[in-house]
Amino acid sequence: MTSARALLALSLLSHLFIIACGDDDGGGGDAGSEEATDAGARLDAGVPDASAAVDAGVDTDASPADAGETTTDAGAEGLALDALVPSVADATCAGLFRCCDPSSLARYLAPFREDTRLDDELRARIPAAGALEAEACPALLEEIFAAMPIGRWREELEGGHAGYDADAAGACLETLSEAECGEPFRAALFDPTCFATQPPAGGEERRRWVEREGGLGDDCRTVADGFGGLFFGTCDPARFFCCAPTEGETFDCQPFPGAGREGRCIAAGQVGDACETGFRVCATGLDCDSETGTCVAPADGPLELGEACVSESFSLLGECEGGWCDILGSRVCEPVKENGEACGGSAECASGVCEGEPATCGEPTFCEP
Repeated sequence: MTSARALLALSLLSHLFIIACGDDDGGGGDAGSEEATDAGARLDAGVPDASAAVDAGVDTDASPADAGETTTDAGAEGLALDALVPSVADATCAGLFRCCDPSSLARYLAPFREDTRLDDELRARIPAAGALEAEACPALLEEIFAAMPIGRWREELEGGHAGYDADAAGACLETLSEAECGEPFRAALFDPTCFATQPPAGGEERRRWVEREGGLGDDCRTVADGFGGLFFGTCDPARFFCCAPTEGETFDCQPFPGAGREGRCIAAGQVGDACETGFRVCATGLDCDSETGTCVAPADGPLELGEACVSESFSLLGECEGGWCDILGSRVCEPVKENGEACGGSAECASGVCEGEPATCGEPTFCEP
C-alpha cells in the first residue's frame, strides 16, 4: 500500500543509498532493493510531526480576508505562471487561518524550520512556536514556497525547460481555496499532485501542472522535488531520465546528480530492461528487481495477515489487506491498531493517524473544524 511504500523509503534512506532505478517523484531504486521510493516520503498523509503541536497563541478568529484572502489570476485561462507562488501562499494562509487552531498551525510550520532547502536566515524567521500573525503569513509562505518544489518548478517553466498547464494549476488552486475544513482541506493542502512540499510517488501520481516532455537527446535539468525530480528532471519520466554527466567526464551519468544539474535525456528502463549493470533508471512507476537486475512492475497483489510482505532486500511483496507491513520488524502483514495503542506511523492505525509523544493511534486533530 502507499503508506507502506513511504515507510520503506524512509527506512532505506537511512542505510541504503546506492541508486540504480526508481519511481518518478518518488525515488530511485537501489541496486539491492526493488524500491526506494519517495525521498521526501509523506508521513501521516502529509500532516506535520505532532511533536510540534504546541500552543502558538495564534489568532484563530482571523477571517480569510485577514489571512490573505486568495486573489489570483486564475480565471478562464487558468493561473498565470507569475502568480503561481504568491497565489498558493495566499490560498494556503487563508485556509490555515480559516480551518486550523494554534496547535495545528504550529505543526504546519515546524517542519520548515528544519528544512535545509531553506536558508538559515529564512528558517530563523519562522516563528518557533507557530505564533504567526495572519497578515504576515502570505509574505512568509511566499518566501518558503519559492525555495520548495513550487518555486523550483516555476524557475524551470520560466526558463522553457518544461511546459506549464495553467488550467491544471488553476484547478488545484480552486480546490485549495474552496475546500471545506477538516479532511477536504487537509487533502488539498497535502496533495502532492498539486502544491504540497512533499514529492509525488511517481507512476500516475505526478505534478498535474508541470508538463515534462523532454525526449531522447534533449537538454534537461534536475529539480529538487524528490528522487523523481532529481533523476527524471524535465524529461518525460515514462520514457527517459536526465543523465547529468559526472564531473570531468564527457558523458557518464552521475549517480547522485543533485538539483539544478544540466544533462540530457536518455532512455529509462522499461519492464525487462537491465537496471543493475551500470547506472540506469527505470521508468516512473517501475522497480528494479535486485534478484534479476531488471525493471519490473511493482508488486501490488493482496496479502493476508501474517503473510510475508517484504523480502530480505527490502522489496515489497504486495499490499496487506486489512493490515500493515511491519517492514523493520516482523516483515509480515500485521493487524491495524486501535486508538490508544502505540504506533510508529499512520499505516499502523485503523484511524490512519499516529501522533503525540509517545506516538499513539487516534482520531485526526490536525486542522479539525
